[in-house]
Amino acid sequence: MAIIEVNLPSGYIFDPETLNALRNVTHCKRQELKHQNKKLDIYFDFIPKDPETCIYVEAIRSFKVGKTSSAIVRVYDYYETSRKAMESYTVPEFNFCEICKDTQDCDQQNCVD
Repeated sequence: MAIIEVNLPSGYIFDPETLNALRNVTHCKRQELKHQNKKLDIYFDFIPKDPETCIYVEAIRSFKVGKTSSAIVRVYDYYETSRKAMESYTVPEFNFCEICKDTQDCDQQNCVD
């Protein structure tokens, strides 16, 4: 069994519509949302080398966060954990003024990039 673990950066949640489409991916056994819709585990019977197995999931910005950290996607063999791969990714950052400009407390004169 193989698992693809997708983590999201702060301020994002998974789009439920793209999660439904995962049911059609070959060899996909099940999926689990964890950590308040911030982590997705996708379980496969196996992931064949040929043809490539591609999954597509979308995230929705649930709130604006400045200076977000990178997030990680990990693929590993459930029974042989030494067989693994990991990649990090980032999302576009917000300028702090973009985050606060619609609030009463925003002092745009003191905005910093």
